[in-house]
Parts: sequence; C-alpha cells; structure tokens
Amino acid sequence: MISTLTSPEPWRSLFGQEQMGDGLLYWLLIAIFTLSNNLMRITLFGGLEPPTSY
Repeated sequence: MISTLTSPEPWRSLFGQEQMGDGLLYWLLIAIFTLSNNLMRITLFGGLEPPTSY
C-alpha cells in the first residue's frame, strides 16, 4: 500500500492495467471473496473440512 501511495501513478497501481486489470483493488476483492466464503463454510459446517456424504 505504501508503494501505491508513493508511486508516480497511484491509480495504475490501484486499478491495474487496461488489459489485465490486476491492480491492488482486484486482488483485494479476490481476497475478500475468498475469506467470506471460508467464513460462511466455517459458520455453516462448524469447521474447515468439507462435509462428507455417505
């Protein structure tokens, strides 16, 4: 985050390039989505292991 703020073009660092779109905001959204899915699974199933079907 410090490198984003001190860079000469902070918007490019934050939003990424036009073709790839892999800026800091993209990775932050991916991390939030992944963590929310894991939190929902822990809440619903009571642990990190996936439920077993018999």
